Amino acid sequence: PAAASTSFELSLGVALIMAVHGSTLWLPVVAAIIGAVLLPTLPGVLSCDSLVALPSATSKGHAAIYAKNADRGFDEAQPLFVESGASHEPGAVIKLPSGLTVPQVNYTYATAGSQPFWGWGYSMGANEFGVAIGNEFFPCKTLPVNDSALLEFPDIDRLVLQRSRTAAEAVQWLTHLVSTYGQGVCKTCPSPADYNNLFLLVDTTEAYKFMTIGHEWAYSRITTSTDSISNWLFEGAEHVSPTAKATAKQHGWWDGKGDFDFGKVFGVEQGSGVVRQKRTSTFLLNKLKANAAVRVEDMASILSDHYDGSNPSAPVDKQPHWTGTEIDEHTDGRGLTASSLITDFVSNGTRVGIAWHALTNVCMSLYYPVFFLGNGAVGKVPAWLTTTEPWQQFKYITYSLARHDQEKIATVQATWQPVQKALFANAREVATQASGLIAEGDQDQAALLVSNFTAKVVDTMQQTLLHLNKTLA
Repeated sequence: PAAASTSFELSLGVALIMAVHGSTLWLPVVAAIIGAVLLPTLPGVLSCDSLVALPSATSKGHAAIYAKNADRGFDEAQPLFVESGASHEPGAVIKLPSGLTVPQVNYTYATAGSQPFWGWGYSMGANEFGVAIGNEFFPCKTLPVNDSALLEFPDIDRLVLQRSRTAAEAVQWLTHLVSTYGQGVCKTCPSPADYNNLFLLVDTTEAYKFMTIGHEWAYSRITTSTDSISNWLFEGAEHVSPTAKATAKQHGWWDGKGDFDFGKVFGVEQGSGVVRQKRTSTFLLNKLKANAAVRVEDMASILSDHYDGSNPSAPVDKQPHWTGTEIDEHTDGRGLTASSLITDFVSNGTRVGIAWHALTNVCMSLYYPVFFLGNGAVGKVPAWLTTTEPWQQFKYITYSLARHDQEKIATVQATWQPVQKALFANAREVATQASGLIAEGDQDQAALLVSNFTAKVVDTMQQTLLHLNKTLA
């Protein structure tokens, strides 16, 4: 058994190294090992994927685009949560579900995000200024259990969004929160787990990527036109918390000699992240090589991908494989893509900002818009969207009615495809009209316009879900 274990570890190590350094030869081996052996042993399925395309990669006048799939437990509903900007009394505090108390600020900005049904914060979200953030589980070394109340991953995302007008401000808030309060076991999660985090943090012009463990953090400003993260360490972080080296030495993870690389010292190479990150980064780079601007529609496409781990340049695959290497994660009960979000802001002021949100597996779901109207205002959404009911309905169609039936899967996808195409176009037209009304000083009419439009979108969603239930049953 010891020899077999060593052989397995060596084979996996070689495969991962080959994958990292650009060889596609070993990617099917990596996918097979991960899907058949490794993933079932991990604490949940580690499959979040976050992407960014900076303005140099998007169309003229379009801001940076942030996109993320949140992959979580099989029954973890993540409905939409929306909040307007709000003023707060001096000395006010926020008591988080973990029991941690955090001082409130004088004013919090309008935000929208995917809210796990059990939590206060977001798996990912955006605010009225186009700042977006999302976390991913960071496979890393284990710190001693801390029984005190700590920050839990959804809380960090929402706290940062409420307080930040820019990505640079968000960096300051994120480092402050992690340094001050720390992370560790997520006690309020449905399945308590040691949950340290990676973050991708974006505004309309720039982006940063983070690794965090306990009270320690490291980050780099993204200087390429596109980038992505997928539950995998990155090397060469430019900025590191002041106590990171001391913490690493204390636990015997660094001897104090030579270069200190946060990712190498604290990170652990496990899961399918290296394969998925290769897929998403290649997809974005291939767009640039073809001299094609990255669009929201492209982000939606790659987030619905079911990559089999073989060729990272292969066309997007809409057919679920249940392999553990999928960007849009399907499993038989271990986990799923719980929600998805894409930002859609412009830099030329021609329309109001949009955050596109989707429930459960995006290959069989629909991105619907949330409109940010500025000055703390966010478009009203029907209450139904903020409950777990639509999440459960989408999941029921995917996992109870369609399941592995390719014909039924194709029916669901063919039903939503024209709805989605029209919705992308129509929502942007409404956002342009709303921007014009706001410029004329008619904020109320702009709010009514987007509210009525969103109500019609929800009606279409409900009618289509009913139709699919009847058709597939």
